[in-house]
Amino acid sequence: MPCFSTSRVVFPAWYWLVHDMRKRDMPRQYTNWIVHKVMGHHTTLKFNRYKSEMLPLSKGLNQGCLLSGLAFQFYNSDLVDVSEPGSGEDAVAFMDDTLLLAWGESLTVTNDQVKQMMTRKGSRL
Repeated sequence: MPCFSTSRVVFPAWYWLVHDMRKRDMPRQYTNWIVHKVMGHHTTLKFNRYKSEMLPLSKGLNQGCLLSGLAFQFYNSDLVDVSEPGSGEDAVAFMDDTLLLAWGESLTVTNDQVKQMMTRKGSRL
């Protein structure tokens, strides 16, 4: 029996979003709203004659949520902060895409710079 699933949520790791927002002094009323929106959901699996017990369901924000654009700026902020622009590095983020940029004397040098950015504290990569 085939089983199909469609993801219609963003921020499945919503706890990182809340952490990042609180770290940057976002008022608690906003972070509490996100926690309230994603917590307390349950589901039951049913197929053939089987019915599961209630299972906790962790979900993110709905796709299309007007808060998503702002939320991604907080969610990606640590990754953008790992770049050191004075050292030939930069980072650009738009929604769920982040671009790490490096420039230097050779491809080897720039490749090493990107590797260093990806492994710095706060990069989550």
